[in-house]
Amino acid sequence: FLNNEEIKSLIEIKDIKSYEKGKKDVENGDIAAFIHIPEDFSSNIQSGEKGCIEVLTCEYYLEGESVVKNIVDGFINGANAYDAVYKTGGKINNYKDYENIDNEGISYKGKIPRAIDYYSVTMLVMIMMYGMYYGMYSLVEDKYTNTYTRIKSAPIHGYEINIGKTIGNVLTLFLQEILLMIFTKYVYNSNWSGNLLITILILFIFSVFAISLGMLIYEVFRDYNKASNFVDLIVPFFTFISGGYVKVDILGPFVEKISKFSPNYLAQNALFTNIYGGKASDIYFAIAGLTIMSIVFYAVTSVLGRRSYN
Repeated sequence: FLNNEEIKSLIEIKDIKSYEKGKKDVENGDIAAFIHIPEDFSSNIQSGEKGCIEVLTCEYYLEGESVVKNIVDGFINGANAYDAVYKTGGKINNYKDYENIDNEGISYKGKIPRAIDYYSVTMLVMIMMYGMYYGMYSLVEDKYTNTYTRIKSAPIHGYEINIGKTIGNVLTLFLQEILLMIFTKYVYNSNWSGNLLITILILFIFSVFAISLGMLIYEVFRDYNKASNFVDLIVPFFTFISGGYVKVDILGPFVEKISKFSPNYLAQNALFTNIYGGKASDIYFAIAGLTIMSIVFYAVTSVLGRRSYN
C-alpha cells in the first residue's frame, strides 16, 4: 500500500533493511517514522490469523508522526472492512476512479522540525527567560549606587524611570537573541524559515516580557538573592512544562494541560507555527497574551517602585 502514488505524494518512503536499523534511525531523528511489517504478515492474514504492523515514530517530527499514523490506520481499517465483507459472502465491487478532484501532493520536507531545529527554538526561549536578570539588576544597581539618591530628588515619575531602563535592557536582550538565532541558522543549519518579520516581532515582545517579569520579581522580593533564587526555580520549571527539554505529550495529559499557562509555550508555539505552518490565530494569541502580561507587569512594578522610592 505504500507504493500507492497518492501516498508517495504525501511522504517520502525508503526501504530499511532491518528492524534495528529502523529503530535507531527513529531514535536519532533521521526519519519521522518507521513502519515495520513482519515477514509472516501476509501468510498470517491468508491463514486467518492476526497480522501486526508496528509503527515507531520520532518525538520531534510532530506533523510527520500524525501523517504516517493516519496512513497506516487508513490501510488497516480498509483491509479489515474488505476482509469482513469477503467472509460474510458479500460482493466486493471494483470501483473506477474518476478525476473529479485535482489532488496536489503536500511535501513535508522542511515542514517538520529536526532535533536541532526543535531545540534551537526551545533553548533560545529559555535563554530569553534568563533575561529577567537584566530587569532585576537594573533596579538593584540603583539601591547600591548614588543613582538611587539622585532618582529620589529628581522631578520624574517611577514609570518614566522604568521605561528608560526597560528600553535599554530590551534592546540588549533582543539583539543578543537575534545574534544567537543567526548563529544557530548558519553554524548548525537550524530552520528559521517562515515570515522573518513575525519571528523578529515574537522575539522582541518576549524580550519585553522577560525584562518586565524580572523587574516585577525584584520589586516583590526587594532582595536580589531571593529574587535570583526564585528565577533559578521558575525558568527550568517553565521550560520543562512547555516541552523545552522533552516533548510535552510524553510527560502526560496533566503536564500537557498546564503547559498552556507557561510563557515559554506561548513563544515556542508562535515560533513553530510561523516556521512550520499552522493556525495564524495561535500567533496572534501569543503576541496579544505576552503583550498584555508585559503591560500588567510594568504597571505593578511602577506602583511598587513608587512606594519604595517614597
